[in-house]
Order: sequence, then structure tokens, then C-alpha cells
Amino acid sequence: SDPSLDVKGFDPKFKLVIAIAHTFGVFVKPEEVINIGIDRISHLDLKFARDNCYSIKLIARAFKTDNRVYGFVAPQFIESSHPLYAVRNEYNAVQVQSAFAEQQLFVGKGAGSYPTGSAVLSDISALTYDYQYEYKKLHQLHNLEFSNRLIVEAFVSFDQGTPISISDFEHFESGYASHGKQYMVGKVSLEKLHRWSKLDGVGIILAPNASLEPQKEATSSKETMLA
Repeated sequence: SDPSLDVKGFDPKFKLVIAIAHTFGVFVKPEEVINIGIDRISHLDLKFARDNCYSIKLIARAFKTDNRVYGFVAPQFIESSHPLYAVRNEYNAVQVQSAFAEQQLFVGKGAGSYPTGSAVLSDISALTYDYQYEYKKLHQLHNLEFSNRLIVEAFVSFDQGTPISISDFEHFESGYASHGKQYMVGKVSLEKLHRWSKLDGVGIILAPNASLEPQKEATSSKETMLA
């Protein structure tokens, strides 16, 4: 009766934490993972999606670069040619990309009396066999750490007067105003998007095929004076 866990991105975040543990062997606390929901999407966002043949999907994703694992949840514009475009209603999808098997897509019902009952029965059956989950990757990969330091390409909509400006973007691409709202498109840090998502009247949707770039660490310079 309360859809908050779904529309605010908490349920996919919990699933992502489990997926990260199995995929990369890294145990992450849910509160460490940034989740931006679909509860702020406006009718203008939906119109923009329709006009450009996009759908809007709430995506939970994780990937590894060097010795860091990144993961977050956010809505994204999906092009009609993308495999996730046609996933609708109670169906969920998992897309996996590996080194040798390339991309694989798994689609199935994530809600409903029969799928839920089947999952519960499966768990009960597993208990009778003393089954336990295995985290094999925990013993295979070492020195991996979780990070939110990403630069993400996104569409940001907000009410006029909201303290968001072009200078907040790492790379500003375009912007316009319509019906009392302002729209800006560009690359911005994930942590900043998370802060904006808590402001009234702010909507955030990732760009189609949004670029995800690890954020460069700030370097401090020291000046040495010799007398």
C-alpha cells in the first residue's frame, strides 16, 4: 500500500547491494549506495520522453574500474533500440556484461501472487536442504573498495529560484526554461546529484547512454619557502 520503497529507489538499491556482493565480493552497507527515485518525474519529463521516443526506467547499476567498485540507483532515459526499453509493468530485467560472454539479458516477473509464492516456496525448500548462499568472489578479488566518486551525464529539472547553476556542472551541455521550470543537461558529480535530489521541485534523469567517469581525486599543492 506504500510504494515508497519502489518509487524512491530503495528496493532496487537493496537488490544492488546483494548483486555487488555476489559479483565483486564487496559487502556494501545500503546507506553507502546513492538512490535517486522516480517520484520527482514530472509530466514535462514524460512528454520529453515521448517526443524523443524514450522510455524512463529506474536503473540500479554497478561496475568495476581498476580497484574500485561503483554502484547507484537513478532513473534514466532509455532509447527505443535498447533491450530494456520494452521491459514494462511487473517485469524486471537484469543485464550482465562480462569479459568473454559479452552482454546477457534476463527478464522475468518481479511481482504478483505466483512469482512471489514461487520465491517463498523456493526459500522454504532450500532450508530443508540446509542450503546457504556462497560468496565465492569474496575469496577471489582483493583490495577492492566501494566509491560514489563518479561524474554522471544527466538531465536536471528544477523550479526557478533553486540554487543550481551552470557552474555546478563539470561540463555543461545545454539548458532551457519552460513552464516555470529550468532544464540543464551536462556532466555533474553523483554526490551533487544526490544532494539536489533532496531539494523540493528537483527532478533528475540520466541521459541516454549516459557517460560514467570516475571522479579525479583532488590534489593538494604545498609551497616550500627557503630562507
